Amino acid sequence: MLTAILKAIGLSWTNERRQFDRYDVSSPIDVIVGDITYHCRIDNISVGGLWLEPSVDAALGSELTIRHPASGLILTGQLIGNEPHGSRVSFNYPEADAVVSVWLRMIHEQQSREPRAE
Repeated sequence: MLTAILKAIGLSWTNERRQFDRYDVSSPIDVIVGDITYHCRIDNISVGGLWLEPSVDAALGSELTIRHPASGLILTGQLIGNEPHGSRVSFNYPEADAVVSVWLRMIHEQQSREPRAE
């Protein structure tokens, strides 16, 4: 379902041999770990998780709240990897498919309304 929606709205996905298709996006998000909020960008997202930049300074396994300020959508996840330039987050509930689908449509609509540099 998610693949069909993304193709219909013109978003691309990264073809990888993973459990879930990854979709390239670029959108600001807030990542909340305990009482600390990090301002990051989504680089890519799937039903199973996302890659964000820059890295989040938290222990692997930390529970995260991920908020998309433009839409107000919220997901919870777990920090599963930290690299010098970014972090990997896994979503920890089965309903992430529906939330990610709505989130991607909202991101696409927001980007479609932004003026393009020529």
